Amino acid sequence: MNLKGFRTRLENVPEVKTPNGIGLQIPVHAEVTGPSQEAPVSLFVITFPPGVESPPHNHESDEYEYVLSGTGKLDSGEEKGIPLVPNTIAYNPKGIMHQVTNTGSEPLKILKVHVPPVTPHGPGDIFTTQAIEAAKEAFKAE
Repeated sequence: MNLKGFRTRLENVPEVKTPNGIGLQIPVHAEVTGPSQEAPVSLFVITFPPGVESPPHNHESDEYEYVLSGTGKLDSGEEKGIPLVPNTIAYNPKGIMHQVTNTGSEPLKILKVHVPPVTPHGPGDIFTTQAIEAAKEAFKAE
């Protein structure tokens, strides 16, 4: 694999909001950066408003979560109520059901790394698809 380097700033990546207010930015994804920069990962930045939780879900890839700010909890497989505070790193193996809840009074912001990259595959992934499309336009403009 002969990857070409690239740089982007998170503030230049549009945020797509779900109906419950979760913000989704995808600064790194093969569909965003293009084949010459196709990293073997995808990066998401997810922002959960206070009191909001993700639906229980799983991925066809391993997911690493790094808490940037805020507080919350993670239910991952049989483990429930794992505390999420800044600088926490959590791992959700491929296929494991998991859910994030913001338990604090401030937004919970998490950097998520998926290996291999996430592939949107159903109607529930409409916001992922929208975020990828928005990021593609922003990446072209840089």
